[in-house]
Amino acid sequence: MPPQRKSRKGLAIGIVAAVLVLAVGVGCFVWPGFLRREEVETEERSDREENVRPQHNERPENNVRPENNGQPGENGQPNGNGQPGENGQPGENGQPNGNGQPGGNEPPYVNPFADVKEGDWYYDALMWAGKNGIVSGTQFDPSGGATRAQALTFLWRAAGSPASNLPVSPYSDVTPDKYYYQPVLWGFEHGLISTAQDGKFHADNALNRAQAITFIYRAVDGEDFDLEQTFSDVQPGDWYYDAANWAYGAGVVGRNDNFTFGGSSQVTRAQFVTFMYRAFVKEASLLNQPAGGQTATQPTGGQTTTQPSTPAAETLTVRSSRSNGEAVTVKLQGLRDAVEGERTEASNGSGYNHKINGTLKRGGDAEFWAEPNPKLLMFYLYKGTERLGAVNSNDALKDFDRSHFTYSDLYRASVDTVGEKAFDDATTAVVTWSYYDLNLMLFIKLTD
Repeated sequence: MPPQRKSRKGLAIGIVAAVLVLAVGVGCFVWPGFLRREEVETEERSDREENVRPQHNERPENNVRPENNGQPGENGQPNGNGQPGENGQPGENGQPNGNGQPGGNEPPYVNPFADVKEGDWYYDALMWAGKNGIVSGTQFDPSGGATRAQALTFLWRAAGSPASNLPVSPYSDVTPDKYYYQPVLWGFEHGLISTAQDGKFHADNALNRAQAITFIYRAVDGEDFDLEQTFSDVQPGDWYYDAANWAYGAGVVGRNDNFTFGGSSQVTRAQFVTFMYRAFVKEASLLNQPAGGQTATQPTGGQTTTQPSTPAAETLTVRSSRSNGEAVTVKLQGLRDAVEGERTEASNGSGYNHKINGTLKRGGDAEFWAEPNPKLLMFYLYKGTERLGAVNSNDALKDFDRSHFTYSDLYRASVDTVGEKAFDDATTAVVTWSYYDLNLMLFIKLTD
């Protein structure tokens, strides 16, 4: 019988082996299909999730722009009349889509805005604001009008999106469900705004230049510059007089060829962010401080940093273009606080003015290059808004090298025409490179 037991054992082993072979064969046929089905389902699920991911655009579909009376409110604060509402809805949990300042190991910031391109006069300002979580989204709408709510929201984000200590809103039209609730409470708490006679904030009203500059002036606790009348349309009794003087003295705004400020003019989103950019790289302010007055820092990947600070530019290159697309470049070296200003349509509709601002100490020198050679070079000296003298390349500067010169060269070529006293008394020098339908206008503040 032992041989029979051995035979049954061999049979059992054979059956088991056959079953295993069959199972493996079936598995090889079925399992790849199962894996492929799971892979396809995973891809489809990922596609569905991608397609429903919300986009945080900065501006709303509809903007209603009521008239703004621009009058100051209580304690000299402007009344709540500004500009249409912001599409700048905050990200998850009411926080902006950005954590503030980038950490040292983070990848370079990539422009997310489809309507902002390198070469735009506001490009650097927008990249600074995007990198620091002040603005977000994929469309910025730079030419859209800024609103009071947007202005306070941008300033609040620049401050690190702090929670207000106020228990209730001081305005009847600012409720906790509004995206600008915390920004407005923060602004009120720090004295950027005050209550209006009707008790409302008017979040969606149009923001004008006087209000925009005043908000920023108060946010950065701007210093008072001892300047003579800076703008012909801003008088010492105007509620925004100090703010306008500070803005010019700090290089936040320049002056046009009529030396007007245009306080009631509406401010675009690009202009307001550019004003912020110019102010915050020059001033220390409560933007780094909570209501208690202690220094605050912003979290960045577990680290702490303070607000960014950029030293005054020693060299500035400004690129622009004529209406026909011809590229124009002006380079400045030796000016303090040199900053590129706005490119706007000329008041007579004949072309564009591209502004540049800088500061030069009397007795100092600066160097300028222009490419291509301009059609006309003009040089003016002003004391306040009074013109003290003017020369151009049709008269005193006829044999002047318009493409490369220094401020000392301008002095030597002009002094016999305008006089030594004009140079001594001037508070502003203006250099204009003219290219038919484009004027690059450099406003140099002269200091002792």
